[in-house]
Amino acid sequence: MHATVWHAPQPLWSRAVEDPAPHVRFRRPALLRFASDAFMDEVQAQLVADPAGVDALVARAETWRGKDAGWGPLADEAAPIKLYQPVHQRYYLVAASLVCQVRGLPDRRVEAAEEETTAFVLRRLPLGQNGLPLAETAPGYAEHGWFGKDGWRRIDGPGGVDRIDGTAGGDSAPVVAREERLPLFPLNYTDTDTGNRRRLLAGFVPVAGREAYESAPRADAPPIPAADLAGDPLADPRLGAYERAVYGLLTIEETVIVGGEIGAVLPVSAGDVRDPFAFGLLDLALFVEAHLPDVWDALETGNDGPITGAKQAVYDRLLTLGGVGVTRQTLVALVQNRALVESGGVDFGGGSSPVPGLTVLTTLTLPLIDVAVDGLVLRRVPGDAVALDYTVAGLNRDVRDALGPYTGEFVTDEPEANPEVAGRIGGDTGAVYAVRCVYERPRCRGTGRFPLVSARSRPFRLAGFFDPDGPVRPLRIALPVDTSVAGLRSFPKAVSFLVSDQLRAQVDRINGVKLEQLDKGEIGEEGGWTLGMICSISIPIITICAFILLLIIVFILNIVFWWLPFFRICFPIPVKK
Repeated sequence: MHATVWHAPQPLWSRAVEDPAPHVRFRRPALLRFASDAFMDEVQAQLVADPAGVDALVARAETWRGKDAGWGPLADEAAPIKLYQPVHQRYYLVAASLVCQVRGLPDRRVEAAEEETTAFVLRRLPLGQNGLPLAETAPGYAEHGWFGKDGWRRIDGPGGVDRIDGTAGGDSAPVVAREERLPLFPLNYTDTDTGNRRRLLAGFVPVAGREAYESAPRADAPPIPAADLAGDPLADPRLGAYERAVYGLLTIEETVIVGGEIGAVLPVSAGDVRDPFAFGLLDLALFVEAHLPDVWDALETGNDGPITGAKQAVYDRLLTLGGVGVTRQTLVALVQNRALVESGGVDFGGGSSPVPGLTVLTTLTLPLIDVAVDGLVLRRVPGDAVALDYTVAGLNRDVRDALGPYTGEFVTDEPEANPEVAGRIGGDTGAVYAVRCVYERPRCRGTGRFPLVSARSRPFRLAGFFDPDGPVRPLRIALPVDTSVAGLRSFPKAVSFLVSDQLRAQVDRINGVKLEQLDKGEIGEEGGWTLGMICSISIPIITICAFILLLIIVFILNIVFWWLPFFRICFPIPVKK
């Protein structure tokens, strides 16, 4: 019944809050790096023993070439890191938490019976002239999604600028129905700080698919005629973002009023209701700041002189929010202290607020909150069979009029050449990627029409199979133990070579030929019989021959390179006589 959001994995929240930009780190999925084939056992054991230890698994720059080989620093998270393949003994999981936006951020339950699903998508990012990913607010920014055999296709929309707050990488980044979803799976654990059961959603990043991703064609979506967009509410991403902001308020209305008959005992407390109401107001204020900047300037300054018409109507409605104590100063304080609010630094359950402008939210009662919601949206009567119209009720109607017609700027063809987009996708150093988590509720009323998409992860590149920076997987080849005549006889001849009659005849010409005969070109004639052969060979004996021949060559060339100390290290081990 509450607004749902994607956040970073819960064990990383403490570090995310300490970040200089906590609202960015707090909402971004994390990439976890493992250097063991038993990585699934490793991550589960870590969550059981110490969930906070997941912080040490976060992927960062790594190279195994040069004097600085090993892990790189945690700084410069805007620069792409390189992910290595399983052949390098490296595995990566994308991890995130799907939570309800109320105090404590409890996990959101995914109802499989209601066809709800969680997944993640792989995105290819545009690059600037410096080889780094473009800022998501840059002109012409557009990500490309993976469509399997159809390759990369442009995802219309600026990769999340249509988020409620207008910042990059947000909850409403476009997702196309045919874009390939990669599965997320749950990892359950107990939070050692609170003792509560928590759930982490993780998915395996397919680094080994690099060759397919790098060589696949890239296509831009054809432009959609403006006439086809007219009257289609789903064509305007701003309305999808706004619907989610107001929907948080509507769920309070349904919980408090529609959840039971009027006058009945309410199933929630005033503190429980104040949490989603405060977050709903924050989302509403962020939406106005991003998409109605004139109205937001008037709210900040108190001067509504420059605005008129529908914008004036929106401003008037937001001044007092239905006649209760929530004023424009409250909305401004929510945005100015956004990091504090999102990190749980303000308790809306009834305690005093560290921010004077937010004190009013901690004192609102259920009836007052009900009045505020009723002033924003159309009151829904219990048992009313008529669906709530999101476009003609109270503030909804005024906001739609103030936004104006949607021009389709996010679904046009690729723009003209732009110096900031000169690098485009690809480049000499390989493409840059990121992942986004997706939560879909096709049967959910209202918001189910819009998939809930996370912020993009840290950008990364995919290492090639023979990448010189890659670590070396440790290998152990066991040579045969028993090399006696009896032991050699027991080795299976498990490899067969099919020799044609022509190749067999050519091999017969050099059988028994001495080196001086080869110098003079004195070799025999091809035989007259035309039978081929099948030769069965023992792999253990071949391994012994290769090992002996390798040592001979290494010892001879050691005279030139003096590399023997770097070539091998032998340790004695006890063996049976």
